[in-house]
Amino acid sequence: MIAGSDPALVLEAACAGQGVMLAMDMSMEAEVKAGRLFRALPRWAGPPQELNALYPQECVRWPKVRALVRYL
Repeated sequence: MIAGSDPALVLEAACAGQGVMLAMDMSMEAEVKAGRLFRALPRWAGPPQELNALYPQECVRWPKVRALVRYL
């Protein structure tokens, strides 16, 4: 398992065959399509992650902000 605080370096190491990494499917889609990475455990998923959305109070009325928050 590769561990690090810089996601770009962790990705570079994984693409170079130096270990495995835990990442969201959608963020690695291009790397998988290009053949640089593959899903090692296709039936396994990491723990759920909590997401928080911070935005100015006046933006609450904007439909696009409400849609994004619902999506997240």
